[in-house]
Amino acid sequence: MLGTIHDLRATVERTIVGGTGAFRMVRGYGLIDYVPEASTPGHDVYRVDLFVVV
Repeated sequence: MLGTIHDLRATVERTIVGGTGAFRMVRGYGLIDYVPEASTPGHDVYRVDLFVVV
């Protein structure tokens, strides 16, 4: 997944292209969500969901 994330608290969608091994030539997208209830003052927690076509 490539690209700059400007707002770390907003849901971000990124394109997935390529890969290695079993994931060679896959395409799809990934969603990155901030999880405030699991975060602490010193650590941020994110959930990453990947949707790919193999």
